[in-house]
Amino acid sequence: MEPKLLKTFRAVCQTGTVAEAAIRLGVTQPAISKRIAALEKSLDTVLFQRIGVKLTLNEAGKKLQPIAEEILSLIELRKNEILELDARIAGDLSIACSHHIALYRLAEYLKQFHQCYEDVNLHFNFTESEHAYQLVQNGSVDLAFLTLPANISSSIHAETLWEDKMQIMLAKTHKIYQKEKRIDSEKLLQYPAVLPEKATFTMRRLEMAFQHNVISTIHGLNANNMETIRMLIEAGLGWGVLPETMHREPLIIIDSPQLDISRSLGFAYHKKRKLNAPARALIKLFYRNELKDN
Repeated sequence: MEPKLLKTFRAVCQTGTVAEAAIRLGVTQPAISKRIAALEKSLDTVLFQRIGVKLTLNEAGKKLQPIAEEILSLIELRKNEILELDARIAGDLSIACSHHIALYRLAEYLKQFHQCYEDVNLHFNFTESEHAYQLVQNGSVDLAFLTLPANISSSIHAETLWEDKMQIMLAKTHKIYQKEKRIDSEKLLQYPAVLPEKATFTMRRLEMAFQHNVISTIHGLNANNMETIRMLIEAGLGWGVLPETMHREPLIIIDSPQLDISRSLGFAYHKKRKLNAPARALIKLFYRNELKDN
């Protein structure tokens, strides 16, 4: 049984839904469903009772749960023992982090980092990705976690940790959902949208996915924070584009196969600002957890 499948099983057990498990693990809902199906196939048995969106353990699932916890606990114990072989790491680590990454991606890894390196003093600046990038350019922080811009300065080292798939979303209460039998992206362009501010890295990604002139002429509302954008979409004030990990009721996803919308989330640091030991340890921790495979 693969650890990744067992971690997914545990997340679904704890949250009770595929959607909440996807948010917790920072992956898409289809990825969660695929992993659960793979685990059930490997065991040749069904593990959950499915009632609507709610998943509850059946008898086979209840028997597997303590076994999965024991296996995952042993893996974590051995991982920590390996980490402790590293030289003693202490000191300050300054991090700029986008609000979205802080909310949906970072928590579990910071928890592991703190458990392994208690003597590191973490200093955070939670901000927008554009400001985080400026802080890196100015040499004001050791490390930044952010939405990466399409064009990165030659003085900045950046690496992608997550490809953040995005989807067009709409509230069920929106008049176009009530009015149209079939909704496509062309019809949506006739209605107000809720989009990121024009100068943001995410908006530039959207301009690349849509025709630049088309999306720049759409009327509606603008906001920087993805949580704010989702709230405005849920209120029926317009359609918008959100990461798949943010999908929840009462939003629906509008199928748009002609559009490939995604953004790169990752870390960046200034090449002339040498990474200190805590920063190197944090980056190693991300790759130990194989975030790129997610």
